[in-house]
Amino acid sequence: ETGRDVPRADWMAANLDQQYWERNTQIFQNTQPVFRVNLETARGRYNQSRGAHTVQRMYGCELLEDGSIRGYYQDAYDGRDFLALDMDTMTFTAADAAAQITKRKWEGENEAEQLKHYLENTCIEWLRKYVSYGRAVLERK
Repeated sequence: ETGRDVPRADWMAANLDQQYWERNTQIFQNTQPVFRVNLETARGRYNQSRGAHTVQRMYGCELLEDGSIRGYYQDAYDGRDFLALDMDTMTFTAADAAAQITKRKWEGENEAEQLKHYLENTCIEWLRKYVSYGRAVLERK
């Protein structure tokens, strides 16, 4: 792997310039130290000093057939749920005591509002662009 963001579909390569891929590469590279800190924080909270451990983040948005939108955001540690955003109540669900610490911190920082804005605006905007770029391929049956 090159550590660079590259198009995997021809329709993405045809519609997005090199600056797009370079910008995404930079974003991913800037995010790596944040995840390292998150991993070290989790290891400390779970009193783990050795071994291989993983921090996972899954988020995205959906544009439903009726035109409504839905966003989701979840974090996991070592393959187990850690924290999830409930978009209906705008609260975080913590899986255990270690996740409660992050939940309280993020609630104090209005993280839910920031995530909601991203998922319902920026994410949907890009999703619409991507779908329009690849419509012919995506609608094949």
